[in-house]
Amino acid sequence: MGQLLDLWEYIQSVVGKGSLNYQGDILSIAFHFLLAVIVMFIGRWLARKIRIVLRHALVQAELSPSLINLFVTVVYYSIILLVVVFALAVAGVPIDSIIFIISVILIVLAIALQDSLGNLAAAVIFLLFQPFKVGDMVEAAGVFGTVREIQMFRTLFLSWENTAVSVPNMAILNGNITNYSQEGVVRLDMKFTVSYSDNLRQAKQLLEGIITSHDHVLADPAPIVGVDELGDNGVSFVFRPFVKAEDMWQTRYDLTEQVKLAFDEAGITIPFPQRDVHLSRSDA
Repeated sequence: MGQLLDLWEYIQSVVGKGSLNYQGDILSIAFHFLLAVIVMFIGRWLARKIRIVLRHALVQAELSPSLINLFVTVVYYSIILLVVVFALAVAGVPIDSIIFIISVILIVLAIALQDSLGNLAAAVIFLLFQPFKVGDMVEAAGVFGTVREIQMFRTLFLSWENTAVSVPNMAILNGNITNYSQEGVVRLDMKFTVSYSDNLRQAKQLLEGIITSHDHVLADPAPIVGVDELGDNGVSFVFRPFVKAEDMWQTRYDLTEQVKLAFDEAGITIPFPQRDVHLSRSDA
Protein backbone atom coordinates (compact mmCIF):
# COMPACT_ATOMS: atom_id res chain seq x y z
CA MET A 1 0.00 0.00 0.00
CA GLY A 2 2.85 2.37 0.82
CA GLN A 3 4.30 1.88 -2.69
CA LEU A 4 0.92 2.73 -4.24
CA LEU A 5 0.74 5.92 -2.19
CA ASP A 6 4.24 6.89 -3.25
CA LEU A 7 3.30 6.28 -6.90
CA TRP A 8 0.21 8.43 -6.52
CA GLU A 9 2.20 11.27 -4.98
CA TYR A 10 4.58 11.09 -7.92
CA ILE A 11 1.69 11.32 -10.41
CA GLN A 12 0.33 14.31 -8.51
CA SER A 13 3.69 16.05 -8.70
CA VAL A 14 3.67 15.59 -12.51
CA VAL A 15 0.11 16.69 -13.33
CA GLY A 16 -0.17 19.35 -10.66
CA LYS A 17 -0.32 19.56 -6.94
CA GLY A 18 -3.71 19.20 -5.31
CA SER A 19 -5.35 18.04 -8.52
CA LEU A 20 -7.37 15.42 -6.68
CA ASN A 21 -7.04 16.90 -3.24
CA TYR A 22 -5.62 13.54 -2.18
CA GLN A 23 -5.35 13.12 1.57
CA GLY A 24 -4.30 9.53 1.91
CA ASP A 25 -7.64 7.90 1.15
CA ILE A 26 -7.32 5.44 -1.75
CA LEU A 27 -11.11 5.38 -2.03
CA SER A 28 -11.04 8.95 -3.28
CA ILE A 29 -8.81 7.87 -6.13
CA ALA A 30 -11.08 4.96 -7.01
CA PHE A 31 -14.14 7.21 -6.85
CA HIS A 32 -12.71 9.75 -9.27
CA PHE A 33 -11.55 7.01 -11.60
CA LEU A 34 -15.01 5.42 -11.53
CA LEU A 35 -16.61 8.77 -12.35
CA ALA A 36 -14.24 9.21 -15.29
CA VAL A 37 -15.14 5.75 -16.63
CA ILE A 38 -18.86 6.53 -16.30
CA VAL A 39 -18.35 9.81 -18.15
CA MET A 40 -16.55 7.95 -20.96
CA PHE A 41 -19.36 5.41 -21.34
CA ILE A 42 -22.10 8.03 -21.27
CA GLY A 43 -20.18 10.30 -23.62
CA ARG A 44 -19.58 7.51 -26.12
CA TRP A 45 -23.25 6.52 -26.00
CA LEU A 46 -24.26 10.15 -26.51
CA ALA A 47 -21.83 10.55 -29.43
CA ARG A 48 -23.33 7.51 -31.18
CA LYS A 49 -26.88 8.81 -30.69
CA ILE A 50 -25.91 12.23 -32.04
CA ARG A 51 -24.23 10.57 -35.03
CA ILE A 52 -27.40 8.66 -35.89
CA VAL A 53 -29.66 11.70 -35.50
CA LEU A 54 -27.27 13.94 -37.44
CA ARG A 55 -26.94 11.47 -40.30
CA HIS A 56 -30.73 11.20 -40.56
CA ALA A 57 -31.08 15.00 -40.58
CA LEU A 58 -28.43 15.41 -43.29
CA VAL A 59 -30.03 12.71 -45.43
CA GLN A 60 -33.34 14.56 -45.15
CA ALA A 61 -31.51 17.72 -46.27
CA GLU A 62 -30.51 15.79 -49.45
CA LEU A 63 -26.78 16.35 -49.07
CA SER A 64 -24.37 14.13 -50.97
CA PRO A 65 -23.46 10.82 -49.22
CA SER A 66 -19.76 11.74 -49.21
CA LEU A 67 -20.41 15.09 -47.51
CA ILE A 68 -22.69 13.40 -44.98
CA ASN A 69 -20.04 10.81 -44.10
CA LEU A 70 -17.33 13.44 -43.72
CA PHE A 71 -19.45 15.78 -41.59
CA VAL A 72 -20.78 12.99 -39.35
CA THR A 73 -17.28 11.56 -38.82
CA VAL A 74 -15.82 14.94 -37.86
CA VAL A 75 -18.67 15.67 -35.42
CA TYR A 76 -18.49 12.20 -33.86
CA TYR A 77 -14.76 12.30 -33.12
CA SER A 78 -14.96 15.90 -31.95
CA ILE A 79 -17.52 14.82 -29.35
CA ILE A 80 -15.32 11.89 -28.35
CA LEU A 81 -12.38 14.27 -27.87
CA LEU A 82 -14.48 16.55 -25.65
CA VAL A 83 -15.66 13.54 -23.64
CA VAL A 84 -12.07 12.43 -23.06
CA VAL A 85 -11.14 15.93 -21.88
CA PHE A 86 -14.12 16.04 -19.53
CA ALA A 87 -13.35 12.55 -18.19
CA LEU A 88 -9.76 13.54 -17.44
CA ALA A 89 -11.00 16.66 -15.68
CA VAL A 90 -13.39 14.55 -13.58
CA ALA A 91 -10.48 12.27 -12.72
CA GLY A 92 -8.75 15.32 -11.30
CA VAL A 93 -6.18 16.10 -13.99
CA PRO A 94 -5.73 19.89 -14.24
CA ILE A 95 -7.19 21.51 -17.36
CA ASP A 96 -3.86 23.17 -18.16
CA SER A 97 -2.16 19.79 -18.20
CA ILE A 98 -4.92 18.30 -20.35
CA ILE A 99 -4.65 21.11 -22.92
CA PHE A 100 -0.87 20.78 -22.97
CA ILE A 101 -0.96 17.00 -23.48
CA ILE A 102 -3.60 17.22 -26.20
CA SER A 103 -1.68 19.99 -27.95
CA VAL A 104 1.49 17.91 -27.98
CA ILE A 105 -0.41 14.90 -29.32
CA LEU A 106 -2.06 16.97 -32.06
CA ILE A 107 1.27 18.49 -33.12
CA VAL A 108 2.92 15.06 -33.31
CA LEU A 109 -0.01 13.67 -35.29
CA ALA A 110 -0.01 16.67 -37.63
CA ILE A 111 3.68 16.12 -38.42
CA ALA A 112 3.35 12.35 -38.79
CA LEU A 113 0.14 12.47 -40.81
CA GLN A 114 0.69 15.60 -42.89
CA ASP A 115 0.02 13.74 -46.16
CA SER A 116 -3.20 12.29 -44.78
CA LEU A 117 -4.29 15.69 -43.48
CA GLY A 118 -3.59 17.16 -46.91
CA ASN A 119 -5.80 14.49 -48.48
CA LEU A 120 -8.51 15.22 -45.91
CA ALA A 121 -8.35 18.95 -46.69
CA ALA A 122 -8.63 18.15 -50.40
CA ALA A 123 -11.73 16.02 -49.71
CA VAL A 124 -13.32 18.96 -47.89
CA ILE A 125 -12.59 21.20 -50.89
CA PHE A 126 -14.11 18.65 -53.28
CA LEU A 127 -17.27 18.35 -51.20
CA LEU A 128 -17.72 22.09 -50.61
CA PHE A 129 -16.81 23.49 -54.04
CA GLN A 130 -17.75 20.36 -56.04
CA PRO A 131 -15.40 20.40 -59.04
CA PHE A 132 -16.94 16.95 -59.49
CA LYS A 133 -19.42 14.75 -57.68
CA VAL A 134 -20.28 11.08 -57.46
CA GLY A 135 -21.43 9.79 -60.86
CA ASP A 136 -19.53 12.40 -62.91
CA MET A 137 -17.27 11.38 -65.78
CA VAL A 138 -13.89 12.88 -64.92
CA GLU A 139 -10.29 12.89 -66.09
CA ALA A 140 -7.86 13.64 -63.25
CA ALA A 141 -4.44 12.50 -62.02
CA GLY A 142 -4.00 10.36 -65.13
CA VAL A 143 -7.28 8.51 -64.56
CA PHE A 144 -10.30 8.68 -66.87
CA GLY A 145 -13.51 7.24 -65.49
CA THR A 146 -16.64 7.69 -63.39
CA VAL A 147 -16.42 8.94 -59.79
CA ARG A 148 -17.72 6.19 -57.48
CA GLU A 149 -16.99 7.66 -54.06
CA ILE A 150 -15.21 10.62 -52.46
CA GLN A 151 -13.62 9.29 -49.28
CA MET A 152 -11.80 11.17 -46.53
CA PHE A 153 -8.36 10.48 -47.99
CA ARG A 154 -8.91 9.02 -51.45
CA THR A 155 -11.34 9.17 -54.36
CA LEU A 156 -12.56 6.00 -56.05
CA PHE A 157 -13.01 5.86 -59.83
CA LEU A 158 -14.47 3.22 -62.12
CA SER A 159 -12.26 3.37 -65.20
CA TRP A 160 -13.36 2.63 -68.76
CA GLU A 161 -11.60 -0.72 -68.45
CA ASN A 162 -14.16 -1.47 -65.67
CA THR A 163 -11.44 -1.46 -63.01
CA ALA A 164 -11.64 0.29 -59.64
CA VAL A 165 -8.96 2.96 -59.24
CA SER A 166 -8.20 4.68 -55.92
CA VAL A 167 -6.41 8.04 -56.17
CA PRO A 168 -5.13 10.23 -53.28
CA ASN A 169 -7.18 13.41 -53.05
CA MET A 170 -4.11 15.67 -53.07
CA ALA A 171 -2.94 14.16 -56.36
CA ILE A 172 -6.28 15.16 -57.89
CA LEU A 173 -6.30 18.63 -56.33
CA ASN A 174 -2.75 19.45 -57.47
CA GLY A 175 -3.49 18.58 -61.11
CA ASN A 176 -5.98 19.50 -63.79
CA ILE A 177 -9.54 18.22 -63.41
CA THR A 178 -11.60 17.72 -66.57
CA ASN A 179 -15.27 17.16 -65.79
CA TYR A 180 -17.20 15.89 -68.81
CA SER A 181 -20.51 15.68 -66.93
CA GLN A 182 -20.70 19.13 -65.34
CA GLU A 183 -22.29 20.84 -68.35
CA GLY A 184 -24.11 17.72 -69.48
CA VAL A 185 -23.02 18.20 -73.11
CA VAL A 186 -19.58 17.69 -74.65
CA ARG A 187 -18.13 18.37 -78.07
CA LEU A 188 -16.31 15.61 -79.91
CA ASP A 189 -13.27 16.88 -81.81
CA MET A 190 -12.76 14.54 -84.75
CA LYS A 191 -10.82 14.98 -87.98
CA PHE A 192 -11.06 13.27 -91.36
CA THR A 193 -8.73 13.69 -94.33
CA VAL A 194 -9.51 13.16 -98.01
CA SER A 195 -7.21 13.04 -100.99
CA TYR A 196 -6.54 16.15 -103.09
CA SER A 197 -7.88 14.27 -106.09
CA ASP A 198 -11.32 13.75 -104.51
CA ASN A 199 -14.33 16.04 -104.86
CA LEU A 200 -14.14 18.43 -101.89
CA ARG A 201 -17.81 19.47 -101.93
CA GLN A 202 -18.99 15.87 -102.18
CA ALA A 203 -16.86 14.88 -99.19
CA LYS A 204 -18.21 17.78 -97.13
CA GLN A 205 -21.82 16.96 -98.02
CA LEU A 206 -21.30 13.34 -96.97
CA LEU A 207 -19.85 14.42 -93.64
CA GLU A 208 -22.68 16.89 -93.01
CA GLY A 209 -25.28 14.23 -93.79
CA ILE A 210 -23.67 11.76 -91.39
CA ILE A 211 -23.28 14.20 -88.52
CA THR A 212 -26.84 15.58 -88.72
CA SER A 213 -28.55 12.21 -89.10
CA HIS A 214 -27.05 10.48 -86.06
CA ASP A 215 -29.57 10.04 -83.23
CA HIS A 216 -27.16 11.08 -80.47
CA VAL A 217 -25.87 14.24 -82.15
CA LEU A 218 -27.64 17.31 -80.77
CA ALA A 219 -29.17 19.94 -83.03
CA ASP A 220 -28.40 22.68 -80.49
CA PRO A 221 -25.54 23.48 -80.31
CA ALA A 222 -25.27 22.85 -84.03
CA PRO A 223 -22.58 20.40 -85.21
CA ILE A 224 -19.61 21.76 -87.13
CA VAL A 225 -18.08 20.47 -90.36
CA GLY A 226 -15.45 22.53 -92.15
CA VAL A 227 -12.17 22.47 -94.03
CA ASP A 228 -9.43 22.77 -91.44
CA GLU A 229 -6.12 22.27 -93.22
CA LEU A 230 -4.49 21.70 -96.55
CA GLY A 231 -1.97 19.21 -95.32
CA ASP A 232 0.96 17.36 -96.84
CA ASN A 233 -1.14 14.31 -97.68
CA GLY A 234 -4.65 15.67 -98.20
CA VAL A 235 -7.44 18.04 -97.20
CA SER A 236 -8.47 17.75 -93.53
CA PHE A 237 -12.01 18.36 -92.26
CA VAL A 238 -12.92 19.18 -88.67
CA PHE A 239 -15.91 17.11 -87.55
CA ARG A 240 -17.39 18.37 -84.28
CA PRO A 241 -20.72 17.00 -83.05
CA PHE A 242 -22.22 17.93 -79.66
CA VAL A 243 -23.54 14.98 -77.65
CA LYS A 244 -24.58 14.12 -74.12
CA ALA A 245 -21.63 13.16 -71.94
CA GLU A 246 -22.82 9.60 -71.42
CA ASP A 247 -23.11 9.07 -75.21
CA MET A 248 -19.75 10.44 -76.30
CA TRP A 249 -17.78 7.19 -76.67
CA GLN A 250 -20.45 5.23 -78.51
CA THR A 251 -21.19 8.20 -80.77
CA ARG A 252 -17.50 8.57 -81.64
CA TYR A 253 -17.29 4.90 -82.58
CA ASP A 254 -20.49 5.05 -84.66
CA LEU A 255 -19.50 8.18 -86.57
CA THR A 256 -16.02 6.91 -87.36
CA GLU A 257 -17.47 3.73 -88.80
CA GLN A 258 -20.17 5.55 -90.79
CA VAL A 259 -17.67 7.98 -92.33
CA LYS A 260 -15.40 5.16 -93.47
CA LEU A 261 -18.29 3.23 -95.03
CA ALA A 262 -19.68 6.35 -96.74
CA PHE A 263 -16.29 7.29 -98.16
CA ASP A 264 -15.76 3.77 -99.50
CA GLU A 265 -19.18 3.77 -101.14
CA ALA A 266 -18.57 7.19 -102.74
CA GLY A 267 -15.06 6.28 -103.86
CA ILE A 268 -13.45 8.94 -101.65
CA THR A 269 -9.92 8.12 -100.59
CA ILE A 270 -8.54 8.53 -97.08
CA PRO A 271 -4.84 9.19 -97.88
CA PHE A 272 -1.96 7.73 -95.98
CA PRO A 273 1.31 9.56 -95.33
CA GLN A 274 3.53 9.54 -98.39
CA ARG A 275 6.63 11.26 -99.71
CA ASP A 276 7.89 11.89 -103.22
CA VAL A 277 11.56 11.01 -103.50
CA HIS A 278 13.57 12.48 -106.38
CA LEU A 279 16.87 10.85 -107.20
CA SER A 280 19.50 12.84 -109.00
CA ARG A 281 22.32 11.21 -110.82
CA SER A 282 25.63 12.88 -111.32
CA ASP A 283 28.24 11.66 -113.74
CA ALA A 284 31.55 10.88 -112.15
